[in-house]
Amino acid sequence: MDDLEAMAALRNGDVDALDVLVARHQPKALRVAYVVTQDRSLAEDAVQDAFIRAYRSAATFDSTRAVEPWLMRIVVNRAVDIAKRSRRERSLDEATEGVIELAARLRDPSPGPPEAAEASETNAEILAAMRLLSPAERAVVVQRYYLELSDKEIAFATDRAVGTVKHLMFRARRKLRILLTRRVPEQG
Repeated sequence: MDDLEAMAALRNGDVDALDVLVARHQPKALRVAYVVTQDRSLAEDAVQDAFIRAYRSAATFDSTRAVEPWLMRIVVNRAVDIAKRSRRERSLDEATEGVIELAARLRDPSPGPPEAAEASETNAEILAAMRLLSPAERAVVVQRYYLELSDKEIAFATDRAVGTVKHLMFRARRKLRILLTRRVPEQG
């Protein structure tokens, strides 16, 4: 059963079709939610809530569109909402563990040991810098570079003006550039 068939089955009340969508999209949804929330538990909550919302919204899903971008927009929106609600502070050790774990998942499994170590370090640096962005800034970065959405699509998904999305993206890129430039060792 493909995604569109699963959505049609959900519209007809077949709850088992949700299992198909969860099995297919949960790993990516968890990665996306984690990058936005920077917390594994919050990411899991966001993804669970997103799938429930997708189930409840199945009747209004536009079957001329792809399911994954629609679902990932729900995930990002829920992750942003949950991250905003959660103002708790995490210890440096806990945060570092989460970043290292996610960096390991993002690594390309085919490179050799030196390339893998460098890629892991780069991913960890990027994720650590992402942690310093606001949830809204992380969300636009994830939607642009991970989900490959346009400004217009991000604006639609987040119910924001295109200008607001562009401003958030500008701010996020500027902060990331500053943070990552500071981490690059001086060439001498």
